[in-house]
Amino acid sequence: MKKLHIILLFMFSSALLCAQTIDYNKIVPPVETRVKNFEDYLVQLAWNNSPKTKILNNEVAIARNNVKLEKQDWMEDVQASFNLNEISLSKLIYGDRLDVPVFFPIYNLTATVRLGTFANRKSKIANEKFKLMIEEEEVNQEKLELRRKVLENYQNHLLANELLDIRTDAEEDANQAFLIVQERFKLGEAEFEEYTKASNAYYSAKELRMEALTEARVSKLKVEELIGVSLEQARKYGPKEGD
Repeated sequence: MKKLHIILLFMFSSALLCAQTIDYNKIVPPVETRVKNFEDYLVQLAWNNSPKTKILNNEVAIARNNVKLEKQDWMEDVQASFNLNEISLSKLIYGDRLDVPVFFPIYNLTATVRLGTFANRKSKIANEKFKLMIEEEEVNQEKLELRRKVLENYQNHLLANELLDIRTDAEEDANQAFLIVQERFKLGEAEFEEYTKASNAYYSAKELRMEALTEARVSKLKVEELIGVSLEQARKYGPKEGD
């Protein structure tokens, strides 16, 4: 019974591991895939336009070629020799040298390979396959990191825009309050302290709005640096933002 429990536990663990396998085509949609939401479109753009993507893909291609070359490398250790029985060939062709019989075969072709070639070949091929696997996993790791960077910077940009809207409204409210106090101050209905307080509140709100504007612009540049195009262009050709 205990052995049966162990077998069932192993089968369950194996099934769980299979279920948790990452589909990297969902992490970064392939270029030929039409994505349905704006965030995935940004990730797709970033991957396709990233110089590092091209570097990693080339490294994978090199590793794949190295596996093929290693499979064929043993042929370089093949040593061939060719021996020709000239006397027998002359006898056969021209009929001369009657006293010399014809020996067959007239030529010998031999090929030799060092035993060490076959002994080490399997390990060398396995090593190249491991290198290929490492390069492929580097690609997958870059997909995970790039998706995180793109989505993180995009969310920061959305937050920066919302904060800009809030501070813009706050500045307008402060400005309206200041204008009212200023007019009352001119009419002698407000004290200088009240006027100063309203003025400081307005300029403080204006300063905060300018800081928010700068942050929104910088956050936009960070997203565009990753995706390789302007956000305006991405919004024009990609899925509707927010879907």
